[in-house]
This record gives sequence, C-alpha cells and structure tokens, in this order.
Amino acid sequence: EMGHVWTNYLETTPKGREMYNKGVELVKETDTYKEQLEVFKGDEVKAARETIAILIGNKGETIIDGATKRKFRGWNKRTVKAKRS
Repeated sequence: EMGHVWTNYLETTPKGREMYNKGVELVKETDTYKEQLEVFKGDEVKAARETIAILIGNKGETIIDGATKRKFRGWNKRTVKAKRS
C-alpha cells in the first residue's frame, strides 16, 4: 500500500505531477495496466493509479517487456531521488 501513499505524495507538487504523469505513460505499456482497466471497468485514471501502486510495490518485477521494465525502474529511482532533494 506504500505505492498509493507515494503516488499521492507525487501529486502534491508540479514537479511531482510531471513525474507521476511520466509514470502513467510507462505503465500504460504493461499487462498489469490492461488487467486493471478490466478491474476498473475502463476507468483509465483509476487503472493507472492502481497499476503504478502495484508496480512500485513489486519494483516492476511483473513487467514482462525488458525495455519497459528498465524504463519503469529508472522512473521509480528518479522519483525516490527527487524526494530526497
């Protein structure tokens, strides 16, 4: 559930929202996002939010595509680094 807390935190600043939106772009390339779209009956906002939380929780391990996995992990590291600055 820390993923939800983290995404909520990201959306509190302009820079955080920009990073969050980049994360949304990345997760839309995943099977997890497609699964969540079904769970949330096509609600893209809810599906993206839940997908980001899931993937933060498992550090992107469930992303099958190698390039997308690397991009997501890089995005996740940058968001943590930004919080520290």
